[in-house]
Amino acid sequence: MSFKIKIFNEFNEDLEKIWKNFEKESSNYCFQNYYWLKNWYINLKNKNKLFTTLIYKNNTLVMILPLYVEKKYGIKILKWQGGEQVDYMNMLILKDFIISKDDFLNIWKLIKKEISFFDLLHFEKQQKFIGEVLNPFVQNLNVEKNYVSHSISLPDSLNLFIEKNLKKKFIRDTERMQKNLKNEGDVEFLIYENNDNSKKQEIMKEIINQKILRIKELKQKNVLDKDSQNFYLKFNNSEFNNGKLHISSLNLNGKCLAAHWGVVYKNVFYYLMPTIAKTDFMKHAPGRLLLFFLIEWSINNKIKKFDLTIGDESYKKNWSDSKIDLFNYLEKKSLKSYPIYFYFKIKNLVRKFLI
Repeated sequence: MSFKIKIFNEFNEDLEKIWKNFEKESSNYCFQNYYWLKNWYINLKNKNKLFTTLIYKNNTLVMILPLYVEKKYGIKILKWQGGEQVDYMNMLILKDFIISKDDFLNIWKLIKKEISFFDLLHFEKQQKFIGEVLNPFVQNLNVEKNYVSHSISLPDSLNLFIEKNLKKKFIRDTERMQKNLKNEGDVEFLIYENNDNSKKQEIMKEIINQKILRIKELKQKNVLDKDSQNFYLKFNNSEFNNGKLHISSLNLNGKCLAAHWGVVYKNVFYYLMPTIAKTDFMKHAPGRLLLFFLIEWSINNKIKKFDLTIGDESYKKNWSDSKIDLFNYLEKKSLKSYPIYFYFKIKNLVRKFLI
């Protein structure tokens, strides 16, 4: 076998140089950007063991696997890096690279032997394709569907998008809501690209506070603890190679009604953290209007894909033209991992019924 591996246990200058050079030529999502994962790791309360694995074929780097081991439930779990800040948990792979099943299984066996420091392997939220390249982890391992995501292939004009993607009643309702909101005062769609950091921090704190309030209302698990909040508040756009931060809001008479934190990366707009303020104007659907303006902005800026990311919320179905399955992989390694293994199996089974 002409493959070899190299493992890094920290984010350092050597890894950064290799990763950033490879990232330019690889198929990957914004979540596998070097700074994205470094920022996630810096803001972790508990620094778990990193096993960033580089795979070479004939001395050419062909894959980067951002792995780590998390200590949880009394066992050590091998996972993809990124936690709650990652919607798609995949690797970076060289464009047009194809690996045979036998080669993949052999190299994967070698990697697991080299790491060894885990009781259970749990890979979530994996797409079948990474860009245009088949994901060997989904193709060659016994995976199960566990999530879905939605996206839009953007045409060259807004009119073409409306004609192709939106139902007539949906268009009429959106136009009526926009008209009604304008009757209430001055409506502004704002992008905070050129604002100073203090203004960005202000709108980000508002987005986070709105999100936490919504989570409490729905009685959901709060995924925005202090560490997670710091990921967004301290996100450094200048270090985010191949992409840029995109913060926006829909304001009425200077007051924020809806806002969004996302990124543009490799000509894809990632719709990541939308929020709606609890006001008397919610009846005018400011979240829907902000999403419309973001899609219009993306088309005007020649963005080719608008990724609505993970989740099967009903509103996404009104906009998208593509629904993508995400896959889960579980592998038990030690006896003490069995209870957690079956817990994850049951949890995934329940989720499949809800999708």
